[in-house]
Amino acid sequence: MKLKLLLLLLVTSLGYSQNSIPTFESAAGSEFAVVSAPTDQSAAGANATWTFNVTYDNQNTSDEYSTTDAAISNYPGSTAVINTSVGNSPISKIFLEKSGTSISFTGAESNGFTLVYTDKGELGSFPLSYLSAPSNDNISGTFNYSSYNGTFSGSLVRTVDAKGTLNVNISGLAGENFSGGVTRLKTVQDIQLFISFGGFPVKAADLTQTSYYYYKDNGDLVFRSTKIDVSGDAINDSFETAESLITSTLGLGDHTISDADFSILTNPVKEELNINVKAEVESISIVDLSGRQVLNVKTNERKLVVDQLKSGLYIANIATDKGMFSQKFVKQ
Repeated sequence: MKLKLLLLLLVTSLGYSQNSIPTFESAAGSEFAVVSAPTDQSAAGANATWTFNVTYDNQNTSDEYSTTDAAISNYPGSTAVINTSVGNSPISKIFLEKSGTSISFTGAESNGFTLVYTDKGELGSFPLSYLSAPSNDNISGTFNYSSYNGTFSGSLVRTVDAKGTLNVNISGLAGENFSGGVTRLKTVQDIQLFISFGGFPVKAADLTQTSYYYYKDNGDLVFRSTKIDVSGDAINDSFETAESLITSTLGLGDHTISDADFSILTNPVKEELNINVKAEVESISIVDLSGRQVLNVKTNERKLVVDQLKSGLYIANIATDKGMFSQKFVKQ
């Protein structure tokens, strides 16, 4: 038991204090503000500093990690999907294959594009730390865009290329700025799109997708951006999106509270989860790192008995009258 606890504490220490990214997806129930794209994300390496002065786009997105989405069957090998939506309207989906701690892209739906990977794009095994060995994986599959459909092939390059301090200043959204230590994951997909002409494959365009993901030291995904450039004789287009994590969702007249006003007391947890939050608790749900909900209780209590859970790492999602808060904890 002592050895098991020591290993759990070691994993937690590595995950939180050594600039490690525990998993690719955001915490369950994460909500993001859509903002203008940062003008400069070129800083890289150790001790990098980024300052993003961005503007709120008057809409929010939320992520839902699901292992049961009906669309998974259309993407071979998929075991999960990250749905990103505005309200009830889906705007993008990323399909994943999880095999142990290893994660791969198996499909995507975004900005009118649909990609189905027959040769999946491997991100690698999580957790990933700064200066993890970069990966360069061949990818291929089929695509659909507007009236075009065909095949694609190319490469996916994944690097954990930077760590440092991120400052996000959001104009038009008071109380949701961020400043703190982060580790950055970068993915670049360079692919060629082919369509059939006279029974022969003809290159329609080159597509480059560059994505940046900034994670706090506790693993929270606090900022992300994606830029897609498509250029060719048949297809020319470009898209750029950026989103910043919202610490709380507030109505008029509410007072903003931040992550500093929320904590789980005594972490690791033995038998009882004790919550410190400056708001009225409405419900508590617990999910494991695969996104599976293992407990969900409507309560106004600031504690929850968790002795029935197996030892491991979990995420507590606390719904309050001031918004949703999430934090990872270790169950002994």
